[in-house]
Amino acid sequence: MAKRPDFVPQKLRLWMEAGKRHRLSHAHVQMARELRLNPKKLGKLDNHRQEAWKAPLPVFIEHLYFKRFGKRRPNKVMTIRQLVAAKEARRQARKLRREERRNLASAAAELERSSFDLCEFEPERREVGQRKFRPEDELLNLANVSRPEISDLGEVFIDVEGDRDIPF
Repeated sequence: MAKRPDFVPQKLRLWMEAGKRHRLSHAHVQMARELRLNPKKLGKLDNHRQEAWKAPLPVFIEHLYFKRFGKRRPNKVMTIRQLVAAKEARRQARKLRREERRNLASAAAELERSSFDLCEFEPERREVGQRKFRPEDELLNLANVSRPEISDLGEVFIDVEGDRDIPF
């Protein structure tokens, strides 16, 4: 199900409302988010008119940001809507890559199935007691060499030092 193009998650919508309520720029909102401030609690930080010793909220956020990250502003400032659009674009790209992988895997499986269909062969029926086909037998047949039949396992072992048998 596709989301509306103007959809903004509730967590980010709180930041949009806090930015409007406290007259914060997009950079200040982003800095406050990076500082993990609570958008619901910005009101008690923004009462510098009642409590003169407090700095205005944008100045306070800049001060905290500089203290934490060592720079005055973020490298790249993004609005909340741009952030949501970028996240949605990443999600769509990931979804497309996943579908391509699935299509590639199903195409490979189909190709494998069709290659078996192309070289379909009926195995020869064996008589009771007949040996199973082995590729090495085919090589021996091509070289006109007979396979030695081993009937007694005693022929396979060599007696060394009289007390121990070692396989040949």
